[in-house]
Amino acid sequence: MNNNSLLNFTLENLPIRGSIVFLESTWNDIRLDRDYPEIIEKLLGELLICSTLLSSMIKLNGSLSIQIQGQIQGQIQGKGGVEVLVAETNSPDYELSPEDIKEDEDINDYNFISLRGTAKFSEKVKELKEENPLPALLENALLSITIDPRRGAKRYQSIIPISENTIEKIFEEYLDKSEQIEGKIAIFSSEEGIGGIILQKLPEQEIQDGVSFEYDYNSIMEKIKKNIKDLSKEEITNLNFEQLLTKVTDKFDVRIFDYQTTRFVCGCSREKIERVLLTIGRKESEEILKEHGNITVNCEFCKKEEKFDSIDVASIFSSTTKSSKSLN
Repeated sequence: MNNNSLLNFTLENLPIRGSIVFLESTWNDIRLDRDYPEIIEKLLGELLICSTLLSSMIKLNGSLSIQIQGQIQGQIQGKGGVEVLVAETNSPDYELSPEDIKEDEDINDYNFISLRGTAKFSEKVKELKEENPLPALLENALLSITIDPRRGAKRYQSIIPISENTIEKIFEEYLDKSEQIEGKIAIFSSEEGIGGIILQKLPEQEIQDGVSFEYDYNSIMEKIKKNIKDLSKEEITNLNFEQLLTKVTDKFDVRIFDYQTTRFVCGCSREKIERVLLTIGRKESEEILKEHGNITVNCEFCKKEEKFDSIDVASIFSSTTKSSKSLN
């Protein structure tokens, strides 16, 4: 399998395109030292696969974040015990100019898909015994997608109804109702990692001359999805993307495009936390200092810890005051 890669492809002479992704070390880095229960780990992995595939399908230049909010107004909703799960994909910056690249770097240092994810939950999760625990995990929870394009384009959020009992079907419904895309999603896994495939029937305006209309495209996509589900663990491990696509697409020829690599990148920084402190204000920051002696912030994605003492906090707000005066 092509580990930590995403590949875009089309079916020759058919109005169907797709993407396939498989995460190994990227996924292992995200869940390192997390000790997630199996059902939480599975759910987070599936959300990361969906965020990556959806980002590729809508050709996003920016970030796409999927969030399950189970704790609303301080109360955990439903019997699943989920507080929050977040899966976020950041695409490469396709509009990056040579002037944006540092002297000791090249374009390949920027040409990858970055992923991060995290989960918070209560002990209730460990009590679930259902064969398919997803409905219980998501009972009364809010599921949302936030799309944040680069270059000042408008950020928007969609609330997704949870009316299906698999992550695949939930996001197929999202594609249909929110993006007006007729698509299918299949998620697969092996001992080494987790992967997925997304298929889309092309809109009429994107269909080129010579493309055949004599097939039932929904049936074709359903058949490919079934073939993906029927793959053995050995096939998932041993076949590369080209071999796997040839196997699951039956008689149809596949045209493949460039690979993109994936990495776990958190993106947190001390500077970003400083901006958060500025947002909550000097008074509240000083109250936290008075109570605890310092302000300690732990990143939910990479577990990195940052501490701010009274000198740090005074410096943050002093710098802001000086900047405000210079502007006036």
